[in-house]
Amino acid sequence: ARDERGVDATLLAPLEHLAKTGEAPEERAAALAGLTRAHRGRATELARVALRSSAPAECAQAIASLLAVGGARHREALLQRLLATTDPLAFATMLDAFQAPLSEPLADRCAALAADAAAPIAARTSAAIALAHASSQRAAPLLRDVFMVADADSAPRLARALLAHAAAAPTLARLFEGDLAVAKAPDHWLALLRAGHPEARRTLLQRLADDTLPTAELAAVLTVVRHGEVLATPRVPDRKSTRLNSSHLVISYAVFCLK
Repeated sequence: ARDERGVDATLLAPLEHLAKTGEAPEERAAALAGLTRAHRGRATELARVALRSSAPAECAQAIASLLAVGGARHREALLQRLLATTDPLAFATMLDAFQAPLSEPLADRCAALAADAAAPIAARTSAAIALAHASSQRAAPLLRDVFMVADADSAPRLARALLAHAAAAPTLARLFEGDLAVAKAPDHWLALLRAGHPEARRTLLQRLADDTLPTAELAAVLTVVRHGEVLATPRVPDRKSTRLNSSHLVISYAVFCLK
């Protein structure tokens, strides 16, 4: 039987039960997500309860559910919950789910966390990206700083944010402090290539054609191009010039392999 929204009513009770009594926070969060899509009225009270959870994943889903259900009506309570969270990784998990405008205190908290060299990279990444949605100018230097020390998991998110929230793509010299050796930071080069950084693509294209390139550097360039353009669909804007540049890079890689 389906209700007036076309939702299978037989699914609502099991989802509600799992959201209340699931053994793992991830199970409760997944059930709450499903219930939010199926029946917002039933999800609201459960989300309020989940918001008090000590499990970041469950609390993050509570934030997402309350924003989906009530939007601005719940924003102030959610802001307070975020500001009350002291653990950086828990804060980052919830911050990723908070798809709403930041208050000034929350923006200040994000800026401080992104600038904290002792904080986990994942937390600094989420904080810098959230701040970028509120103030691109304020976030720009923080995004660059965190990108320079990012790990393989965080670098792709930061590379996309660097391009999405800047009037112009930051130069490679600024991102790498003048040291453009691909072998020293292959994960960062791969992230920039997949994000569609134009200078990164041009530089890799030039190095593929450089017969004097040291062996280690050439191997790093080939690996980045192979994973960024040959084996995966690059995440780039759909512009003719960029598509042509990408094609040239793949062709150059193929020509090098044929040699």
